[in-house]
Amino acid sequence: MTALRSPQRREVFINLIVTAGGFIFYNTNVVTAYRTASGRIARRAEYERRYGEYKSIPQPSLTRTSLRVEIYPTRRAAEIRGTYILENRSSAAIDSIHLATSSEVETGAVTFDPPADVVTADDNVAIRIYHDPRAQHSANLERMVRGIRAALDYFTEQFGPYPYGYLTVVERGSNGDALHAEASLIHYGEGFSLFRPQDQDPDIVFFAMARVVANQWWEHGLIPAGVEGEVVMAESLANYSGMTVLERTYGHEHLERYLREVLWVFYEAPRTRAAVPLLRADNAFLGYRKGAQALYGLSRYIGEERMNSALRRLFEKHKSGMPPLPTTRDLYAELQAVTPDTFQYLLHDLFETNTFWELETQRAMAEQTGAGTWKVTVDVRARKVVVDTAGVETELPMDDWVEVGVFAPAETGEASDTPLYLQKHRILSARQTITVTVPRKPARAGIDPDHLLIDLKMDDNIKTVKAKS
Repeated sequence: MTALRSPQRREVFINLIVTAGGFIFYNTNVVTAYRTASGRIARRAEYERRYGEYKSIPQPSLTRTSLRVEIYPTRRAAEIRGTYILENRSSAAIDSIHLATSSEVETGAVTFDPPADVVTADDNVAIRIYHDPRAQHSANLERMVRGIRAALDYFTEQFGPYPYGYLTVVERGSNGDALHAEASLIHYGEGFSLFRPQDQDPDIVFFAMARVVANQWWEHGLIPAGVEGEVVMAESLANYSGMTVLERTYGHEHLERYLREVLWVFYEAPRTRAAVPLLRADNAFLGYRKGAQALYGLSRYIGEERMNSALRRLFEKHKSGMPPLPTTRDLYAELQAVTPDTFQYLLHDLFETNTFWELETQRAMAEQTGAGTWKVTVDVRARKVVVDTAGVETELPMDDWVEVGVFAPAETGEASDTPLYLQKHRILSARQTITVTVPRKPARAGIDPDHLLIDLKMDDNIKTVKAKS
């Protein structure tokens, strides 16, 4: 190694200082403008002088951001494209949006979705729908608005007023079709816009909107505790409420179509019956499907008004959102208070235990009487079991009230058969025969025809009636 003499060392040090100084100067004065402390203070003062008058003007809040970032290391650059969802959470209308950009970033075009029209107003609730303007994304708007309005009317009447002066509905740019609710806001995937219910189909668009509006009461109005059963408090109550609005608007036959094609189809897939009771529900199937069916079935046994009075009291007691937050035990207590003694066993079976019924119509026969009526004989088999979380089944002695129905062929223009007889009978375990008299010739008959009880095999409840020879 060759040692440097003192003059040489001084020259090297000087070169290093000059090089480092030049690098620092280039980056702080050429690449990036250098600002002194006094310059920064003057810049802030100028900013306040120019824009201070806008300080108190309402501006929308940023509620969601989606960014796509492309990084180019060799160029020491990055390109960022983003979508921002803004929400007006003030009580005043906003006619302009103020943007602040950085002088150190090149900002490209900023575009806004076209403003939504106030498509309708009901009881001072403005409904604004932001959607893709293309025709195929606009076809369901009328159905959506009808579902929203029907839900707002019914839930306000039954559970108390909607707390906002507006409801905003936003279409998301995604391949999905799911709907989600936040306070005063509903957003849905663009796939939902492409649903096209036919005349014979249930109006799933109407129902979906009514059901997600229900979340303004059951999730965002009444905020459940984050414990077992939470999914029942939010989603089972919302689904049940949506089903009620669908039935009141379109009639029971239409609700049957929804139950048959949307709800019950989930039972057709092979699935274990091992699960926790609904009071401890911990998954989507229990919350969205079984819980909603249990609430609807109970309402048919005790009556819609009793059911709604229980839900009203639950909402009134816990709508403040202050601890202690409600759980399924609070819901259960309100349901116990309104359920007649005759059906307390059913409430217990539906919610406190994981109960299943196995109901089958084995034969249905009919013969005409001398009075012109028809005597119908129905042979049924019934069984009730409780299933624990390990799948172990325990059979219970059955002495339950179950509907028995007899139906005539559908009238012209009707999609389902006309009920000639629909009454509850005490049904025991094992096989038994039920005999009823109806005013005209029957076509079908069976047990639990509306599937009010939790029975995973749903295609053997009804049989075609055969004439006795």
